[in-house]
Amino acid sequence: MNAKAFTQGRSLNGTLEVTPELVRFTAGAETIEMPLSGLQLTRGGHNNEHIFLEHAAQPGWSVATNDPQLLKHPNVVGHPDLAPSVRTLPREHRGRGLGVAALILIGLLLGIVIGLVAARAWIVEKIADRIPVSWEVQMGEQFFSQIQGEGKLVADADRSNRVATITRPLLEAIGQTGYTFRFHIISDTNINAFAVPGGHIFIHTGLLAAADTPEEIAGVLGHEIAHITERHGFRSIINAAGLYLIVQFLFGDTSGLAAVLADGSQLLLRQSYSREFEREADDAGWQYLLKANIDPRGMIRFFDRLKTEEQRYPQLSGSLQLLNTHPATDERMKRLEEKWKKLDRKDGFRKL
Repeated sequence: MNAKAFTQGRSLNGTLEVTPELVRFTAGAETIEMPLSGLQLTRGGHNNEHIFLEHAAQPGWSVATNDPQLLKHPNVVGHPDLAPSVRTLPREHRGRGLGVAALILIGLLLGIVIGLVAARAWIVEKIADRIPVSWEVQMGEQFFSQIQGEGKLVADADRSNRVATITRPLLEAIGQTGYTFRFHIISDTNINAFAVPGGHIFIHTGLLAAADTPEEIAGVLGHEIAHITERHGFRSIINAAGLYLIVQFLFGDTSGLAAVLADGSQLLLRQSYSREFEREADDAGWQYLLKANIDPRGMIRFFDRLKTEEQRYPQLSGSLQLLNTHPATDERMKRLEEKWKKLDRKDGFRKL
């Protein structure tokens, strides 16, 4: 095995041989012999990869080898003086540097993944900002065509005029948003309303029948309009695409996300909004109502009344779809009530 011998001012490259009685270092014509009895073994060098041999019979000399077979040689492990030293000798740290580097790399990758997950909502919003409104409009038109094909749209002048009277001041107050809002009435006894990207808002006849005041309908529709202006449907579809496709899009590969968006109308049928989106729609819708000078308590009253009805008559829960698609949690209700308490003005609202 290859070895190197050192003494003061000298170093020799040579080979090391192990016999039953001694170790012999040979470098050309020079030979250094160290008996196994009394031989001192130590570790040293980078990552403890070198084995150093020293003996009182060769004062000042040290022989080193990085060949681990030395410690497995039968003459070494079988020698009564050396066997205990071999067992207690520190282990070589070969590959530790690579291991540490690998751990660092894994840690960095894990940190990036955790960062992406933590910032996912922000990333999705920024991606949505880079996609033109025309994509949303096209998606909304596909969904509208599906609803239209089901034959549930209601052509009722009285109901349509009622909705127009409520929504006209809302839309005037909101101003230019880049969207053309269109309100459609669906023949369905379930109490529900929903919005899709691009500007279409669908109102069930069940909701119109259940509302006691126009302000309650205005509260629901203000909330639905906010889902569109905040691009919640579109952002939900992007989020559903998965982190891999989102990262692909960030690095310039739009094909995967484009395919998901192309099938977005199907995803809209199964979507439900996160609590964060519901809070955002509450806040934006509340501001729209105030700008239109409409009493914003209609939003609170309608959801609160539906919750009361659900508690009193559990058998109605299937018809109260608005609570399923837009959960009226206690936390949300309390937030809206706090908003009302903080308003400087509590009267003088428009009569609808």
